[in-house]
Amino acid sequence: MSETTFCQNCGSQSISGTAFCSNCGRAIPQPQLQSAPKIGPTLSAQSRSFPTLRKNRNLIILLIAILVLTGALVQSYTQNAVLQSQNANLQSRLTLLQNEANYYYAQSQTYQNQDGQMISQVLSLQAQNTYLSTQVQQLNLQTARPTLTEWGCSGSCQMSGGNTWPMDSAGARIGGVPDTFTYSPAYQATVSVGIFYLTLDQYVQFANCSNNANAPARISCVTGTYYDVPQTTYLVHFSSVYACTPGAASCQFFSYDFHLAEGCASYLAVFFSTQAGTINPDQSITYNPASAGTGACS
Repeated sequence: MSETTFCQNCGSQSISGTAFCSNCGRAIPQPQLQSAPKIGPTLSAQSRSFPTLRKNRNLIILLIAILVLTGALVQSYTQNAVLQSQNANLQSRLTLLQNEANYYYAQSQTYQNQDGQMISQVLSLQAQNTYLSTQVQQLNLQTARPTLTEWGCSGSCQMSGGNTWPMDSAGARIGGVPDTFTYSPAYQATVSVGIFYLTLDQYVQFANCSNNANAPARISCVTGTYYDVPQTTYLVHFSSVYACTPGAASCQFFSYDFHLAEGCASYLAVFFSTQAGTINPDQSITYNPASAGTGACS
């Protein structure tokens, strides 16, 4: 189809595509055909816009990174402040715990010292209790089986002038051995003194012996077994007693102290010496009755 155009000079209509107006002959401008969009310039504009977009994107990324880093720094600072506060609290608690530990350690040392003192006191009380128990036992024993001084005395009294007894070289001091008692002699002497334990019959033989030079010579007249405490200048209680037979080469150990009178009233003690001197006796006896006859009475 043809399009109608108007002459810009006279206003007459002309058929489209006519170069000149049919009325006045003026050239009629032809409408230009609409061309397709040019890709080249558009692409060029886009290509020119890419660096700008890239630059803007990098800037945005940089800003985001700065914001993230700033946030991280702020968060780190905040966390650091929190950690510092927690560390200060922990240091304070540690100091308190150390102070408490020192206090309890000091208390423990005090209790240990007190415990040591208590243990020492307990041990002391135990020792006192043991001592008192021993004393009670001894008192009970003394009550049931009393120990009596028969001749002389002990301690400082033993060596006093009032307790000094003369001994001669040929004679002897004769004393009875009480029945139902343990005979326990002790003494200190300036010369060697011995003891013979003889029955009444043996003593008669001893006293009537023709060889009367001294006690060791007279003992040869005794028949049977007699008992002997060897001569010494110092004798203690619980002394050794030997069983002897006249003419035998030696005597045999028999007991400590003399026990045969505990069940027999038939013994005498003969204290003798072969030299002149003095004796300070501490002679004791302990009540200890036998349940049956002993020695010559058995």
